[in-house]
Amino acid sequence: MDNRSPHPHPERFEVELDYNGMHKPLQVRLTELTSEVLQQAIRLFGIVSGAHVLALFTSANAEVPEGQATVASAGIHPFEHLTLRPSAVKAG
Repeated sequence: MDNRSPHPHPERFEVELDYNGMHKPLQVRLTELTSEVLQQAIRLFGIVSGAHVLALFTSANAEVPEGQATVASAGIHPFEHLTLRPSAVKAG
């Protein structure tokens, strides 16, 4: 049975995070800043070393913008798969 909401964008929803072959769900809010989501993802996977160069990427391999971008303005959808990996921009 599919428990996904029939509404395209509920206020709070789940995304799937991938990091080094591990997958974990994370609840996000439409109004939440993407930088907060990134920090939650880093904590969720217990990353300590090299966390400052990580970024979130969509399944289309687009880097999720940080700063003042919200989940809604970044176009993140319910049940979207986001990958946590080094950012080419941050890593230099």
